[in-house]
Amino acid sequence: VFVGGGDGTLGSVSSYFMDSDTVFGAFPLGTGNQFAREVTIPSNIQEAAVCLALGRVAKIDLGTCNGKGFLTVATLGLTTEIARSLTAKQTLGKASYGPAVIKAIQNMKPFRVEIVGQSETIDGEMIQVVVCNGRTHAGPFQASEDATITDGMFDIYAVEPMDIGHMVGASILALVGQHTGTDEIDWMKTDRAVIRSEPRQPVILDGEELWFDELIFEMKPAAIHALVGPDLRVPQGRLSKLQFS
Repeated sequence: VFVGGGDGTLGSVSSYFMDSDTVFGAFPLGTGNQFAREVTIPSNIQEAAVCLALGRVAKIDLGTCNGKGFLTVATLGLTTEIARSLTAKQTLGKASYGPAVIKAIQNMKPFRVEIVGQSETIDGEMIQVVVCNGRTHAGPFQASEDATITDGMFDIYAVEPMDIGHMVGASILALVGQHTGTDEIDWMKTDRAVIRSEPRQPVILDGEELWFDELIFEMKPAAIHALVGPDLRVPQGRLSKLQFS
């Protein structure tokens, strides 16, 4: 089944493919196309069609938040403000992200968060929480140095309040996944986590805003058979025997 749309559209239907033999083929028709980049499907439609027609199928992980599936990333805090600031997204496209980020940083207020993983807990005042199922998020930023969409684990990190200079530095380190070693960022790998915030924060799942009193994240390893690009490094055991034609 081919699904065309942005990350919000793709994520919203992802649960229907969980634990199914139906192959999920994603056509990148959005602004960010994070999932397509994650599985190395080109953003150009003609090139994407050629890539998908190759029929390379891999078993990828699916993240869930309170039972709702998401393909790449869930966030609380700063990213919510960025999404709300993208009022010009339909007309300006990617050019709207710069002003949105600046506005979000100006409006963002710290919130208390507790993240309880399988073996550790993060607790403190934060401005951003990121739960990644995959290698990258928000474009080129890496979740960690070894994150993948086939490792069966979330990479979760929380960003403490910091000045613009430190934020720029952390962003540069995030381009290569080394931000997780900085003093202002707490990080864990886990396949299950419970997140509570005060005041209560909305969660952005693959770009779509939702509200829950408590966030329960559970990883579903190898839950989706998906068409992926030839450049995605896939463990041998995750290459599907299903054939697409």
